[in-house]
Amino acid sequence: MRRAIEKREDIMGPAYEIEHALLSDLEQIGPSSLETMVRRLPSYSWSQVFAAVDRLSREGLLTLQRPTRFDYLLSVPPRQPGAVPDPLPSEAEGRRSYRLTGS
Repeated sequence: MRRAIEKREDIMGPAYEIEHALLSDLEQIGPSSLETMVRRLPSYSWSQVFAAVDRLSREGLLTLQRPTRFDYLLSVPPRQPGAVPDPLPSEAEGRRSYRLTGS
């Protein structure tokens, strides 16, 4: 997963920094609420963090759950055994997809 984020650095610039900070924190502390992550990343505005969460969740690099009506829980999804980087056309946009290989 880290390679997928590192690949984005060249293309995304400042957005990469927010995404990297989010994923690094979540990997260290485990699942956290959106508001907790906003407080943990004071260099970024709420809207910047939210936009990064949106991008990462759409790409499957971050799991977004809604345990209560007014809160969101963020976490890094578990890695699937056998997942290997698959260079797909989306990689040209700075994204890396994964495919499962048969054993």
